[in-house]
Amino acid sequence: ICILVLSTTIIVTVMLTRDNRYRKCDVPNPDWIGNNICNGGDYNTEECGFDGGDCDSCLVSTPALIGNGYCDGGLYNTKECGFDGGDCDLF
Repeated sequence: ICILVLSTTIIVTVMLTRDNRYRKCDVPNPDWIGNNICNGGDYNTEECGFDGGDCDSCLVSTPALIGNGYCDGGLYNTKECGFDGGDCDLF
């Protein structure tokens, strides 16, 4: 978190992703990028560096299914794929 003071009464807080490499990555939790868990969904995009490299070892046929709200099982439900980006956490 970077805090910039514009005057004595106005404080603007800007959320930055890790080392600011993914400026175009618009996700709810930027700290999840590069946290060693493949979160899938919007995190597993080129703008987010494929979750900061977290999804590099997740070798599935359709990466877009990771983090889509449905537990796809199989290779998706592995540690490398973040247990389907959290979709399989309840199983």
